[in-house]
Amino acid sequence: MVSGNGVRVVAGRISPNGTIITNPTGGIRSSSKKSKGLYLVHFKQHFQSPPTAVVTVYQPGGTDFSITGDNTQINALIISIDCNQMLVKTGDVEGNAFDQEFAFIALEQLAG
Repeated sequence: MVSGNGVRVVAGRISPNGTIITNPTGGIRSSSKKSKGLYLVHFKQHFQSPPTAVVTVYQPGGTDFSITGDNTQINALIISIDCNQMLVKTGDVEGNAFDQEFAFIALEQLAG
């Protein structure tokens, strides 16, 4: 998806088993779980250069705002990213690889 200000955005949510939950910008080609807590996300359209991206563990509370969430040490990080794909690792409270749902946004400034 390209916004009006010349920024291309790819965003989505990936399940603990590696399947795509949401692909609101249509920019995810595929996603797979490589091993415990390790996921490979392929972009549908290649970026011109490695995009700027953020990722976080996604623990939806629905519309129940009384839920305070889980331990903040449960996290996700981008291991590597290039123009075509992104490798994400998720972990538990002790820092061990652990299957988690996660959400991400990747973007690049378009020339023009």
